[in-house]
Amino acid sequence: MPSPPRRLPLRRRLLFCAVIGVVLYACVELLSFVGYGLVTGTSFSFSTVRAQQEAITGSGEGAATAKIARVGAVIHPYLGYVHVPWRRDTRDHGFGNPDGPIRKRTPDSLIVGVTGGSVAQLMLVDAASVLESELQSHPAFANRRVEVVQLALGGYKQPQQLLTLNYLESIGGEFDVIVNLDGFNEVRSVAGKALEGISLSFPSFWSTLSAEIDDPESRRALGKITFLESLRADVAAAFSGLPVPSVTLGLVWKATDNWLQLTAAESARELEVAAANAEKPFSVTGPANEYDTEDDQYDYIAALWQRASLRMNRICRGSGTRYFHFLQPNQYVPGSKPLSDEERANAYLETQSLVRAVRVGYPKLVQQSTSLREAGIRFHDLRMLFADARDTLYSDSCCHFNREGSERLARHIARVILDDAIADPYASSPAGNRGPLDSIASDRLEVVLSRPLEIAALSVKGHYRDGSEHPIANEAVRFDSTNQDSVRIMPHGRVQALRAGTSRVTANYAGLELTYRVRVRFDEITTFGAGSPGKGGVAPKLRASLDGRKASLVVSDALGGARGTVLIWIAPAQIFYCGLSIYVPADVALTAPFVTDANTLTATLDFPLPDSVAGHTLYCQALVRDPAGSCNWSVTNGVAITK
Repeated sequence: MPSPPRRLPLRRRLLFCAVIGVVLYACVELLSFVGYGLVTGTSFSFSTVRAQQEAITGSGEGAATAKIARVGAVIHPYLGYVHVPWRRDTRDHGFGNPDGPIRKRTPDSLIVGVTGGSVAQLMLVDAASVLESELQSHPAFANRRVEVVQLALGGYKQPQQLLTLNYLESIGGEFDVIVNLDGFNEVRSVAGKALEGISLSFPSFWSTLSAEIDDPESRRALGKITFLESLRADVAAAFSGLPVPSVTLGLVWKATDNWLQLTAAESARELEVAAANAEKPFSVTGPANEYDTEDDQYDYIAALWQRASLRMNRICRGSGTRYFHFLQPNQYVPGSKPLSDEERANAYLETQSLVRAVRVGYPKLVQQSTSLREAGIRFHDLRMLFADARDTLYSDSCCHFNREGSERLARHIARVILDDAIADPYASSPAGNRGPLDSIASDRLEVVLSRPLEIAALSVKGHYRDGSEHPIANEAVRFDSTNQDSVRIMPHGRVQALRAGTSRVTANYAGLELTYRVRVRFDEITTFGAGSPGKGGVAPKLRASLDGRKASLVVSDALGGARGTVLIWIAPAQIFYCGLSIYVPADVALTAPFVTDANTLTATLDFPLPDSVAGHTLYCQALVRDPAGSCNWSVTNGVAITK
């Protein structure tokens, strides 16, 4: 009878099982490593997986991005929406500044406001310190404390940047530099707003913010999105908290996260469709988008973007602020960056509507940028900023950068600001800080205006401590008049004659004051302006003569037998109505009707000058009925009578 097989000792059996287990584990890990590459298109990395999990859960270096994504937005009466401040006792206005965005210029500070959407916002979250240190380290600002103020929020697009600047300045904010980093949200808005039926000029997310979601389909889709995003964070937290690192567990997590993300994206599309089909009031939709083609929509957005930037520049010039406009980079701009393997897997989706938005919309912005440069705006096209960068800089398939990308962006913007300061050595001495400025002066302190509505430009130059003189832009100077009845203060340091008299006009810049004497004096009869033509392209003329206390007005070169009216008033106007240049306000003027002679094509009106007009000026203009004229009227030049 054969003897039973000899059993291995327990220790050897355990060792054998352990070896088999290790081999099986290694095989599973190896297969998972290969599977991860097939699923994601990139090689597995424990550090990459952990960083992605932290970005979703809001821990580690990804916390800032995740925190921004979870901040609630609330409707703002002027800006569309802002974020709910984290602490109720802060002075924040909803932009994420613990010390608030309302700052005051001081001789030892440089206040830099940054506007734009989430790319600008995340740049400050990750790299505000880089922007500050780069500026601080340069001799141009060595003696200044750099304060970077976040004015950017996720989803912001023009005209929100313009309105933000205007609003904050109106409630007391002051800035030395404004950086506007934008472009992507503007072009992206075309597809979303057209689908929702929302005006292209309205803010992002407006349909969700401004109206209750009443239909069941929308409520279901919104609830599903909220649940899936919360579940993603919980799953990522659970896997990131496991004590044993494992490629297999990383693959399981990545596959699960991808499924949750795709399901949430599908729900988001369902919500868009439900929002598009739901009836919306005017408070949600705004004025209708009436465009024949999608190309027309991109043209509208680009023109809006251009106009808003021009107005931001005007606001900044008026307050002595340096304005810089940057067109942000984006991975969907052809040839703008050689994508890394990680970017191809996680930051580039060829099928997205974003591709079309960027490739159609960005060229429209670039076309409009020519006029920005012509207007003197410091505009910089950053589309090719990363054309030679082969490492990973983009963090998602939308537009956002990782920390390294944000830091490089901040460094480049700082260099542009510094180059501008070097080109103009007085850029580091903004309005509100005398810096090297000793006094202000002008080559002409007395100005004489001899015709009604005549305009003269005042000039201001600065005397600096190094002995040099430099002109000061009138947009940065505040002008005031002691006699607004005599002189009207117009934009950009211009004055306009209204009535005879003398006015003191003061110029204020950087705490310094300069006084001009502006004299308005007219002859007894002064002709001004030009008429608007009628028959044969000839404009009728008005002339006057004085005989003691009687004035005579003669209308000539008019249509024979035409009826007309002479307008007389004690103050001039300068308006354009129906293509006509109107110099006398018709709504308050004294009127005297006339009929032109059919043979001489003239009409004469005589009227006495009462004692009450002594020392004053009467302004006159004639309107003549003429079928060939603009709106069936032609008008004469103006005449001022001073007695």
